[in-house]
Amino acid sequence: MKRKYSGITKTLAGGLVVLGMAASSNAFAVQARENKNKVTENANAENVTEGFDLGKGWLLNSTGGLSYTNENCSDYWFKLSGLLRFDEALFMGSYRDKGNNYPSGGNIRTADLYIEGGLAQDWTYNISLALNSSNRNMFGDTWISYAGFAENNQVYFGRVPGNWFGLDNANSGTWGPFLERSLVANTFYPGDGIGFMTDFWSDSAGITFTAMKSDQNSSNEVSNVRDRWKGTVRATVAPMHEEGDVWHFGVSGAYRELQNVVPTSASSVGALFQAFPGVKIRNNSATSLTSMINVVSTLTGNGGLPIQANNIRMFNLEAARQIGPFMLETEYTKAYVHRMGTQPFAGTTVQQGTLQFSGWNIQTRYLLTGEHHEYDVRDGQFGSVKPCSEHGAIEAAARYDFVDLNDKNVRGGSQHDVTLGLNWFLNQNVRLSMNYIRASIHPANDKAHRNLDIIGLRAQIRFK
Repeated sequence: MKRKYSGITKTLAGGLVVLGMAASSNAFAVQARENKNKVTENANAENVTEGFDLGKGWLLNSTGGLSYTNENCSDYWFKLSGLLRFDEALFMGSYRDKGNNYPSGGNIRTADLYIEGGLAQDWTYNISLALNSSNRNMFGDTWISYAGFAENNQVYFGRVPGNWFGLDNANSGTWGPFLERSLVANTFYPGDGIGFMTDFWSDSAGITFTAMKSDQNSSNEVSNVRDRWKGTVRATVAPMHEEGDVWHFGVSGAYRELQNVVPTSASSVGALFQAFPGVKIRNNSATSLTSMINVVSTLTGNGGLPIQANNIRMFNLEAARQIGPFMLETEYTKAYVHRMGTQPFAGTTVQQGTLQFSGWNIQTRYLLTGEHHEYDVRDGQFGSVKPCSEHGAIEAAARYDFVDLNDKNVRGGSQHDVTLGLNWFLNQNVRLSMNYIRASIHPANDKAHRNLDIIGLRAQIRFK
């Protein structure tokens, strides 16, 4: 047993020493900058007015991006920015626990390019390109928006995200305390698509609606029939949201219409939920650089087939409390998969019934150097950190996750994860992170329990 955990101890100790030395060089932590909630002004337009003047309206801004603004009309502007993430994952455990499912490795987790701009009063656009995408769809959030219908309202048309479902999905991954979002957020993610999104907000609350159809690269549709709809709604309220002092509550719902056809293979149309430990890895047997091995999966637990269903309904409750550098967050998600009639299963026919899957998580984080994460009332999310010292900001975090994908004849398995995280924000552009994850996995079809110890490392560069 000592030999098994000695590598973990040395790795964690080394990381703590390095980050601790960086933290100790901060003399005093001062109050972080004033929270700037998005209300009626476009934050991107504000950013492009600062920077090194290259002449003729071009600005090289102080955080590495490239901007252009029309000197005669600020409604016309352009901005180029991006995000790079380099990850390394080390999986530890016996051969019985790891098998061939969890190889250690590294990858370029994210290589994104963002193009934003203003076209006229109230009109803006955004193009997000995933340069490391291994499929034909390179587009992330890509839309045009209009803010002239009503005060405190904006409408978006294009490829819109499904992340307006739960707090962890809504929070920016750039400033999140861990390498990956929670088991709950990833397992029950509603999915992106082509459609529209609109939001309304006040001084203490916000609500966001999305309605979309499947993405252009989706395999979860049947040829020669209409695309099915899906959508989300999320409402949040912050009865108290002073700088560094926030009470946050939210509720979300998601609906997905499915084509109720009999599945014949693993790639057939149907409902599918799957969980993975809190890092993404290079998998030699798959085409995707950042693909995941899913030992906990309804696909495996349903005889190797997606679940034949009419629709999926999901509900989420979320809450958070911020007191200066300290934050506590929790959420719970329930998914209902509506089935009708009978379904083939492992060579037989079984009676259908609505399936119920669920998950929850609780997490805490603390900025040891005294800063706090900014809170955005409009989007109901916690975001950036501005280090008080030239040596950066240090954050410690812990999280517990649980997901259960077992119900009736579907035995997708369950998983408990405990994650510890350390983050060093050198400035608002560079971040180094280390996670330790203890994954307790009950695989699909009630197979032998597995325990994994995982070390995840990340270097992140953001220019904006």
